[in-house]
Amino acid sequence: MPDDNTYSMTTPTLMIGLGGLGCTIVQSVYAGLIGSQRTYTRAHVMDTDVAELKDPRYEELYNSGWLTQLSPALTVQECVQRLGVKDTATQWFPPMGFGSLGHKQMAKGAAQVRAVSRLALLDTINSDRIDALNRNLDGLLEKRPSDFKVAVRVLIVNSIAGGTGSGSFLQIALYVREYLRVHHGRSNVSVRGFIVMPEVFIRNGDYPAADLQANVKANGYAALKEIDAIVRLRAGLLLDPGRSHLAPLYPVALEYVPGRKTADEVTAGAPPFDVVTLFDFTGSDGSNLANKFNYIAQVEDAMRFHLFSPLEGRGGIDSQEDNLANTHLASGDRSRYAGCGTSNLEYPFDDLVDYAALRWATDGISAAWMELDELVNEEVWRVEQAR
Repeated sequence: MPDDNTYSMTTPTLMIGLGGLGCTIVQSVYAGLIGSQRTYTRAHVMDTDVAELKDPRYEELYNSGWLTQLSPALTVQECVQRLGVKDTATQWFPPMGFGSLGHKQMAKGAAQVRAVSRLALLDTINSDRIDALNRNLDGLLEKRPSDFKVAVRVLIVNSIAGGTGSGSFLQIALYVREYLRVHHGRSNVSVRGFIVMPEVFIRNGDYPAADLQANVKANGYAALKEIDAIVRLRAGLLLDPGRSHLAPLYPVALEYVPGRKTADEVTAGAPPFDVVTLFDFTGSDGSNLANKFNYIAQVEDAMRFHLFSPLEGRGGIDSQEDNLANTHLASGDRSRYAGCGTSNLEYPFDDLVDYAALRWATDGISAAWMELDELVNEEVWRVEQAR
C-alpha cells in the first residue's frame, strides 16, 4: 500500500466554501485529506445561515478559526442603516426596494435573494468577522516552501442557485486578490471557481414550485452574466473603441476592497477567476448523474483530482491551464470556462474471483496428477545414471 506521501503537493492551497453547498463540499474534501496532504492545504467556510455553520461537521474548521459567519445579527434595514449605504444599496436591491426584505433576519440566510448576500458580505468586510479569512490568507503565504516562492492557489466552491453563493462569489474572488496585493504585495495567486448550476437542484426536486424554480434560474443567469462581464472588463476588452457597443450602459461596480463601504468600479486587471469549472445537470451527450448527491460527489472528486493527484505537478493540470494564454487572447478571455467529465475505473471483481478459483483448482489437480509422473521420471533418471 502506498503511504500518505504518494500524492503530496507543495502548492499552498486554500479552499473556500460559500453557502450551504460550498461549505458542505469543502468540509468533506478537507476532512478526507490525510498526512502530508494537509501540510499545504487550508479550508474556509462562509455562509449567511447560522444554523448551517452550527452543524457539528464544521467543528474542526471552527476550532481552527477557519469559519466566517457572513450575516450580522441584524435585519436587512438595520444593517443598511449601520453601514450608512442606503443611497447606494437601493440601486442593487430588488425593484420594489427594501419592502418586507427590510425586516428579514439576516442570520437566517439569504433566502435565495442575491442582494441580501451582497449586503451581508459588505457588512462582513467592514467588521471583524472578516478577520478569520484574512488570517487564513496570511497563513497561506507562510506555507510556501522557503526555497521557491511559488504562487498560492485559492479555490472557491459554491452554487449559483441560492442567494449566498450567487450573490458573493465574485466579490470574494476579487477580495482575495486585492487583500493579497494590498497587505502582502502579492499578485501571484491563482483563483479557481467550481460552480454548481441551478438545474442540478431543480431536477433533484429541491424546488418543486414554479416560482422557486424561476427564482433560482434567475440567480444563475444573473451570476453568469456578471462573471462574463467582469472577466471581459478585467481583460480590458471593452476599452477598445471598436468594442464600445459591447460596454455596459453604466460602470460595473462591486464592494470588494478591504475596509471600504463603497463599491469600486471594475476596471482592467487580473480576472476574478483564472478558470471557472461549471457543473450542470445534463452532459454534452445528453446523459446525467440522476441526483444532486452524485453531483456533489463529482465536484469533490474533481477537486481531489485537480489539486491532490499525481497529475497536479509538472506537466499536469496546472501546467496545461497555464499554457492557455493564447487561447484566452483569441477568445476574448472567454475560454476561462470549463466543464468536468466523470468516469469510473471498474475492476471485474467477479471475473477475477472466478479466475483465481479455477486457477487454484487447476494447479491443485495438476500437481496431484503429476506426482506419479514425476516419481517415474525420477526413477528413470536414476537408472540411466547407474549405467
